[in-house]
Amino acid sequence: MYDIDYRTLLFASSIHILFFRFIKNISFKSFVFNIILHYIYGLSITCGLHRLWTHASYETYQPIKWIIMVVNSGTIMNSIEDWCSSHKMHHKYEELCPDYDLYSISRGFFYAHIGWLFFNRTNEFNKIKKDITCDMYRTQWKKDTRLIEFNRDHYIPLMVTMSFLFPIGFCKCVLNTSWKSAIAGTLARILITWHSTWLVNSLAHYSGTKPFTRNHTSCENKIVSFFAFGEGFHNYHHMYPKDFRASGDYEGNLSAQLLRGLYRLGLIWDCKYVKEAYRKTRNRNIDFKSIKYSILDE
Repeated sequence: MYDIDYRTLLFASSIHILFFRFIKNISFKSFVFNIILHYIYGLSITCGLHRLWTHASYETYQPIKWIIMVVNSGTIMNSIEDWCSSHKMHHKYEELCPDYDLYSISRGFFYAHIGWLFFNRTNEFNKIKKDITCDMYRTQWKKDTRLIEFNRDHYIPLMVTMSFLFPIGFCKCVLNTSWKSAIAGTLARILITWHSTWLVNSLAHYSGTKPFTRNHTSCENKIVSFFAFGEGFHNYHHMYPKDFRASGDYEGNLSAQLLRGLYRLGLIWDCKYVKEAYRKTRNRNIDFKSIKYSILDE
């Protein structure tokens, strides 16, 4: 069993406790502003951390990547390097070795949802993660090395600014709310973003259908898709991880709809996806390396 990470436990617990301390002071303006931020920040996870930097599902301009990186810092999901390499391990070791799957559902719903945050990793885990990180720098992060290293080296000031200083300052100085209301709205947004994202690790591996592959614990769960902007079509995603839609189509998938809109505007390209005809004819036990991805050309 891993040793407890007391710093993370204290930080996450403090956010939850402070939220219940300040919730009575929240105002309508502060709440609405932070809900808008939740959508913006949340989409930076699904379209940025997940589909762009983890799975290289599409390509975009460097200035857009820098904007996504700065915005994403407000989610308090750790650096791009840490989040993406951990998620790569989740895909690789989900069924092979739960010890190397950071949020394995085999350890229970609570562990997969939030419990995994509170434990330090073993030296073996860290070694494998370092190897995966180095490989990502050599391959899919080759063009983004400066950006990802900048995010890693300046993560704390970026996180504090985008998650706390900016939203609290905006609510107080622009929306003219009280300090307590600004703090309450910010804490509410942090928790909504956190738990919406963590549902993908827990509920989407615990309950739902498995129409694409039964070789994984991942499920199709519409509740998760609603709260996590289209990330709940998880059985499909674990079968076809590089598909930029992370689902078989765009219905109920806000992230995929946003990316398709950006594609039509010429802001992203090389959008990988799996054609329906291929999904119907392919061998269900196909090797992931031989999956045939097409490039969006509509």
